[in-house]
Amino acid sequence: MNTLLHSFFDLTLYNPIFVFVGVTAIWFIPGIVLRRFLERRYKTRKAEAQAKKISRLYPEDHVDS
Repeated sequence: MNTLLHSFFDLTLYNPIFVFVGVTAIWFIPGIVLRRFLERRYKTRKAEAQAKKISRLYPEDHVDS
């Protein structure tokens, strides 16, 4: 069992390419998730601000003559 575990570590964790891919994934995935979250929040707030500005220009409580 010990030799199997040791050979597993030799093939994975001590492999520079595997470590590079792992660190790269850990580095970029949170950034991608955070960017999508912030982008969605930005679009929502932009749409709300636009709706608020339009409602100031065309208020609902006007009287049509």
